[in-house]
Amino acid sequence: IDWLRSLGLVSELSPHHEEVLRSNPWLRKYPLLAPSGGTEGERAACIALTFPGNFCWSTSFEPSFIRTLIYEGYLPMCESTNRGPAPYILLPKMHQDRCVLHLADLHVKRAVRKLSNRFQVSSGVSFDRVLAGCLA
Repeated sequence: IDWLRSLGLVSELSPHHEEVLRSNPWLRKYPLLAPSGGTEGERAACIALTFPGNFCWSTSFEPSFIRTLIYEGYLPMCESTNRGPAPYILLPKMHQDRCVLHLADLHVKRAVRKLSNRFQVSSGVSFDRVLAGCLA
């Protein structure tokens, strides 16, 4: 963690984060990404450049923080810790390889269309409820 501090990527660890690390030592190999004022986007971008393709971790599930991570290109995932002060941690991952789905060129087989009738795709709807459902 000291080398992350020297890069300006991580500030002093709070007692809460220290306890999370003591309880979950596997997290020590990943940088901590915690919201701190208005610099979270810069910090997220810097970690992404320094650790391409790697995970980082956070105990923050604030919608604005997750929105910033997504904006910076992270795929935020949640993991159960099974012990310690945080029952869940956020594991944002920066993926270098992406795929783009061109909907105009998409062909969906008839059998798949029949099975998909009970699903609906939406965007920008009920972010807080979706996040709460992910933590349930």
